[in-house]
Amino acid sequence: MNSFQYHALIVDDEPSLRQLLARALSKVGIRCDTAENGMAALDMCQRHTYDLVIVDLKMPQMNGHALCLQLIQRQDQRPEICVLTGIMQDLIDEDLRKRGIKHLYRKPVDYKEFSQNMLEILKKSAAAHTKDSKPIQTASAAATPSSSKHNVVVLSPDTSFCHRIVLASAESPLDVIIALSTDHLLEIVNEKRVDLLIIDQEISGFLRGNQIVERLHADLINIPAFLRGSRDSIERLNIDNCQGVERTIEEDTNETEILNMAYGFMSRLSHHCLMIDSAARRLVTEFSDVPPIPHVLTRLAEHAARSSLEISIPQLVSEIETDSRLTSELIKVANSSQVAASSKQKDLKGIVTLLGPRQAIAICLSLGLRTVHSKLMKPWAEEFRHWYLKRTSLIAATAESVARYYDSVPPETAYLLGILQDIGILVLAEHYGEVYFERVVKRVRNIPTLQFTTSENMVTNTDHGMVSAAVLQSWSFPFSIVQPVYAHHKDDSDMNLPIMTQGLVRCMRVAEAFAEMCDQPVPQRILKVNQLLSEYYDKGRMDSQDVFLTAIEKTNKMTEVLHTPPLSSDELEKIVSQLRESDPKHS
Repeated sequence: MNSFQYHALIVDDEPSLRQLLARALSKVGIRCDTAENGMAALDMCQRHTYDLVIVDLKMPQMNGHALCLQLIQRQDQRPEICVLTGIMQDLIDEDLRKRGIKHLYRKPVDYKEFSQNMLEILKKSAAAHTKDSKPIQTASAAATPSSSKHNVVVLSPDTSFCHRIVLASAESPLDVIIALSTDHLLEIVNEKRVDLLIIDQEISGFLRGNQIVERLHADLINIPAFLRGSRDSIERLNIDNCQGVERTIEEDTNETEILNMAYGFMSRLSHHCLMIDSAARRLVTEFSDVPPIPHVLTRLAEHAARSSLEISIPQLVSEIETDSRLTSELIKVANSSQVAASSKQKDLKGIVTLLGPRQAIAICLSLGLRTVHSKLMKPWAEEFRHWYLKRTSLIAATAESVARYYDSVPPETAYLLGILQDIGILVLAEHYGEVYFERVVKRVRNIPTLQFTTSENMVTNTDHGMVSAAVLQSWSFPFSIVQPVYAHHKDDSDMNLPIMTQGLVRCMRVAEAFAEMCDQPVPQRILKVNQLLSEYYDKGRMDSQDVFLTAIEKTNKMTEVLHTPPLSSDELEKIVSQLRESDPKHS
């Protein structure tokens, strides 16, 4: 068995072909996953980064041509695409070539020869990418903050290798850090962001390299890893069962080549790893009693992370149908909402179509999270239970309303993030009990100038946004859902967020400020809402009342659905009217 330098996805509806081709590719060092159709392939591409995707054209659910078009649009994570098909259609060939897909093969092929061709394609691609992507070292480049570079940690007892890879990194756009031990490794990941771990399989001590990576992931330190070792030690591994291990490297591989592999891998990633602080991680993994969620909710979150074009209604319906209780509740909600009031529906597919897939997902996740809320809030006093439920439902509705009126992000996704962003409050309250309520919640509600997160950090050494991100990560929610929750309390200058995530974070921040203003309508909090609206959307807030009145209406509409206490509309409408009076652009 060879060490795996590349990762490929084979997409074909013929099981025997997938198996034979995967076997041939593995012999030349290409690790393979397989999918039986385009929809399954898209799902796997959401969860993994592939160097190569081999696609058949004629497949059920989503054909290969449609899959290729989807893959081409993934500019940040675009793999090499090879079409392997028995279809002979010049128009399709011409269209694919115009779109940049150069590798077209007709079935049947000689698997050995085909595998060698794929290996050559990947080697040329990696070399070209490294050459084109490597930044020129200028004075200004040298002054670039290290946060913009990729951080690679090496853990190896081979001091000679460590010395050589540090020297090689001087000519590489990577920051290489040597960990002296597993304890030192933990210190490093708690102090700075780490994007990749290169670790020897044979480490002195009780644990092997792959076991250390698995332990890190169990502690919500989800750092991808390259595993380095002798051919014998690597051959004994089943890499598919090694959580977090992206590829293996034989110990005699040149250090420059290893760094090129690392840089190529990280350049295809659309994000850095999240640096969730140790206090938040420990709360979620060791101390708190966060209940697991049904697998269907994780699957729905994965759908929510996709673009609208990628969400298949039949597949979404089949996911929801696996949970009979969720299905019946969604039908009940849909038929009680204004959306479906004029045409009662009993067919789940009809309801999802009527609501729209994103809204259906948001409602399902909201319903599913009620169990988490009820379990963790069981010992709470009624005052705090009502405070939390009102706050959360108002944040979600306001985030949706702001997205709909002012931003260019999916309103349903903003609503979902509003539901998720405060889960950390439940965990902190569950762990710290009365101390949290007395020294955080009560103080923030009574002292208008006190920031919620500042008060939390003084008591818990973390904040609810960070803990919420840790919870979502423990539930295996997709990165594009976890990232805005993680980022909405952090300084923008510390983050390099995608445009979509920036918009979602704006909506979340305005919504949270509005919810806190509604809780205590004092001048400082009214001013904060207006400042955020002015800063983010650069327009007068003459019509801001419509945004917030819509949010209040949505909050009250969802009261019965989510079992939240009703809001006083009259009181909140008076609060909203003050926004215009306090508008910095009209005062």
